[in-house]
Amino acid sequence: MTASITGQDNPYIIGVPIHEPESFFGREDLFLFIKDNLKQNAKVILLHGQRRIGKSSVLLQVHNFVQLEQFLFVFLSLEGKSRKSVSDVLYEIASEILEYLEDEFELEVDGVRIPSKKELQKEQELFSEVFLRQVFEVIDGKNLVLLLDEFDVLGEHSQDTANTHLFPYLKSLVDEQKKLFIIPVVGRRLDDMPNLLGLFHEAPNQRIGLLPEQNAERLITEPAQGVLEYEPGAIQGILELSAGHPYFTQVICFALFFKAREEGRSLVTGEDVESIVGKAMENSEAGLAWFYDGLPIPERIVFSAVAEAQQIATGKAEFVVEDPLTVLRKYGVIQTKSLIQAGERLKEWGFLDLLKVSEPPQKVSAYTVKIELVRRWLLKRHPLKQEIRELWESQIPKIVNYFDLRKDFKLEPVDSADKSVDENLPCPYRGLFSFSPSDAEFFFGREVFVEKLFAATKTRNFIALSGASGSGKSSVVLAGLVPKLLQGGNWVFTHFRPGTDPFYALAQALIPLLRAELDATQQIMQARQLTQSFASGSLLLKDVFAQIKKNYPNYRVLVIADQFEELYTLCSDEPTRRQFLDTLLKPFQFLEKSASSTVLVTILRADFLGNALSYPPLADILRKSNFLLSPMNSEELREVIEKPAQNLGVSFEYGLVERIIKDVQQEPGNLPLLEFALTELWQKRTQYKLTHSAYEEIGEISGALTRYADEKYDRLSEQKKEQARRIFLQLVRPGIGNEDTRRVATKEEFQESDWKLVQKLADARLVMTNRSVVAGQEQESVEVIHEALISNWGQLKQWMETDREFRVWQEQLRIGILKWQETGRDQTALLQGVQLAEAEDWLRKRPEELSPLEQEFIKLSIIKRSDRQKSERINSSYLVINEGEPVKKHITFPI
Repeated sequence: MTASITGQDNPYIIGVPIHEPESFFGREDLFLFIKDNLKQNAKVILLHGQRRIGKSSVLLQVHNFVQLEQFLFVFLSLEGKSRKSVSDVLYEIASEILEYLEDEFELEVDGVRIPSKKELQKEQELFSEVFLRQVFEVIDGKNLVLLLDEFDVLGEHSQDTANTHLFPYLKSLVDEQKKLFIIPVVGRRLDDMPNLLGLFHEAPNQRIGLLPEQNAERLITEPAQGVLEYEPGAIQGILELSAGHPYFTQVICFALFFKAREEGRSLVTGEDVESIVGKAMENSEAGLAWFYDGLPIPERIVFSAVAEAQQIATGKAEFVVEDPLTVLRKYGVIQTKSLIQAGERLKEWGFLDLLKVSEPPQKVSAYTVKIELVRRWLLKRHPLKQEIRELWESQIPKIVNYFDLRKDFKLEPVDSADKSVDENLPCPYRGLFSFSPSDAEFFFGREVFVEKLFAATKTRNFIALSGASGSGKSSVVLAGLVPKLLQGGNWVFTHFRPGTDPFYALAQALIPLLRAELDATQQIMQARQLTQSFASGSLLLKDVFAQIKKNYPNYRVLVIADQFEELYTLCSDEPTRRQFLDTLLKPFQFLEKSASSTVLVTILRADFLGNALSYPPLADILRKSNFLLSPMNSEELREVIEKPAQNLGVSFEYGLVERIIKDVQQEPGNLPLLEFALTELWQKRTQYKLTHSAYEEIGEISGALTRYADEKYDRLSEQKKEQARRIFLQLVRPGIGNEDTRRVATKEEFQESDWKLVQKLADARLVMTNRSVVAGQEQESVEVIHEALISNWGQLKQWMETDREFRVWQEQLRIGILKWQETGRDQTALLQGVQLAEAEDWLRKRPEELSPLEQEFIKLSIIKRSDRQKSERINSSYLVINEGEPVKKHITFPI
């Protein structure tokens, strides 16, 4: 006979520990484990379990279910103590022990003195020698058992303090105090257990896991006994959703009781259970989030992948669950060591159950989510696509002032039965782009060199990296060194290219670290001010570094000066160049070892080493700090070719790798050509295989880039082809004594119709657009995708040879224009004589290839010449007559 449910309080408890023993069910074997180990004088007993499993409730019930006459149990929560010093924690523990003894056991503790925080800071032993000695007198010689809830929270914000000082102190304390025992529970971060087991290596430990079915049934039925009955199907449905997890069992029953009370019903059916799943997830949202947030990122990804794999399997006639790594591979996620281990770790922690499925050519592990309610919540709140995006973003080191121009990250999978499944794999090769920090998982072949750079950051503050064009210098730093540093310590990174105004480029890289609170517009204004301070010498770079150190006291700073040859190709003013080098080098000239928190890495093309060595202050540093990046050997090339594809489950046809290695070793500047050919080959793959026939189709190493560029160019109309010629000519700086180099051109240099074509060429991956600083102003800009295009595309080489005279003259003209602008457009800086005559000739022949500014400069020079000639004609048409001595005045008469 059941009483009316109307007006009854909900007896199910969610979100708070259980204090009343009559509301607590199960765990008899755990309490027996504790009792047996205490009787055997185990001074430390470790309990551990996942979040929301009921650890706090277990500790609160120890004194009710572990009956030992000579043991006194004191519950202490360490929540909120993670940011405090050891002395503060000991003081608070002492205060709470006395409060607990007085409130729970009604003991007289007024005479017990707690050492002050200052005393404990000076001498921690006072906690034992003064405080504990008094406590043992109060409890009449009984054993004191400290039940330490949230034990691992102490390492959450002050890992060094907790692990280095407090944890070892507690261990020594229980070792020396014969009547002191501790029972800590951990599980806030599940990967803490190995560290704690290492510290308390002899301590018995027990997992707090799911409730056995019998105890879970009691938790369902007994709290509402006499008010609410459950059909067997309802009980089974609850157990299928909760798997005996006490928190989720209570959450479901809480929602069922609320529904029954609202409807005035006293019986719960199986249909009722399914109907409240949404409400149960809503009620437990905070708990579920807390439960999930305790997992490391790889485990979160695999957890969501298993949930999705189960969902896919439920829609099929034959229930076959794919392993999570197969699911992740469809999204292009690389099988890192941490992801491979994550499934097993989740199983060990009680989140997953293991299935064995046969999938040729090997057996792989598939899993199911142990708690069905959690699986449904994962699908709703943490879909796999979202979690992969967060993983991808979390693994990319943030580099200030660095922009990755590629936008090829894909997150759209297809069903494995679809023959086009491989079309959804992201390309692991980078074409003519440099490898960026987001490409670290695909970057191979330079591990030894990266280790050398990594070691150098420990002993040097200036690292000069040089190598041939196309040797992968920028990639080594951005995709090799930067991720390596991030793994090994606390670093912040900033990046710049000297460009036409190296002072402003450096200021742009430093301002975000100096004034992170400013918005983008304010940072631009501050960068201009900092530029002026550097140029005038009123502010030293070392002082800027010192302020950045204050902003980031626990971090070192890596300043990356990329494409350092731009100091010679784009900065045409020698005095400015030398002044900039003096400013940049001064903080590093007298630092033999890593005495500063800032490290500067310069990345320079080897053919510009002569330019750099011609300036003695730079030469002195380069002789001590230059690292030359040599060509790759066969084994390194093999890694570059094979490993990125292997990470995505794609293989090469027999003999193809050897063929590619042989071809690439015959090509100078081979890495860009190799990466480009591999990128094109990837687009021609057949399912998960890269073939000889596809390699031949793309033109092999020697012809892939030329074939691709010619193909894109040939698709243009005759008018567009002429526009393309004009565009590419402006993107190449003719070499004088060295090779041609790429040039950054601004939108203002082109006609509107030309700029539209620029954007199409960028889509075709022949050029890349960006925003660059020119003459102190940030403008839209364009440059060739890589200098390999300049040296290998026959069409462009032919254009440059045909028009070299014009382009050499145009670059000289631009130097003159820059000086004219720096003098405030002083007329004395305009062209005259032979220079003006030559400019007039080019203006007449090729006006469409001269920018508005260049045309204005020439036309103003022509006007100035006309004015001068007119003035000369006027002056020559007058006769000056001087009559008499001494001269009274001059009189002029027209002839």
